Amino acid sequence: MTQYNNKVLLLIGGRRLITEAVVGHFLEQGVVQVRAYSGDEEGLTVLRDRLQVDDAAVAARVKYYIGDVNDPAYMAEAMDGVDFVLSAPTIKSERECDEDPAEACTALLKPVNVVMDTAIQQKAQKLVVVGRSYTEPLSYTCSLIAALLEKAVFAQGCNQVEDDITSISYVRPSGKSIIELIDSALAWA
Repeated sequence: MTQYNNKVLLLIGGRRLITEAVVGHFLEQGVVQVRAYSGDEEGLTVLRDRLQVDDAAVAARVKYYIGDVNDPAYMAEAMDGVDFVLSAPTIKSERECDEDPAEACTALLKPVNVVMDTAIQQKAQKLVVVGRSYTEPLSYTCSLIAALLEKAVFAQGCNQVEDDITSISYVRPSGKSIIELIDSALAWA
């Protein structure tokens, strides 16, 4: 019996988080359903097709949401009844960060705030925001924006009121695999 038995998991992000290995791991650990939410329709289609080829029973336990993370109504629909939420927000390219840092901050923080607010409203048990790895080279501006993301998630976690049941945490990949990182983050969140 694991912490994932009979739970519903929502993965939000692109190809960095929503992979066959991550989906397969959680389904093997007892998750009843994995929901994959991304604006990357091609990435979700590739994942769906691979899972259907590998194991139709596994594929039946995965539900796909293609949409804009900035849409609170659609995010609430995807998050309804979810126990755990894993989000891997996208930092704009270095060129975009350096050319317009304010827009890059807005493009990163607005969807993260929508995810955090929706997780709290939908009473998800745990939300883990997965940041960028220390080993991924980033420009100075991108590094500052990544640090701002970490602080925003930390502040939201600290500013929760008594009625909030959602535990919020931020993790950044280091030497561990993404699966080990997520497992330990969910165990501690």
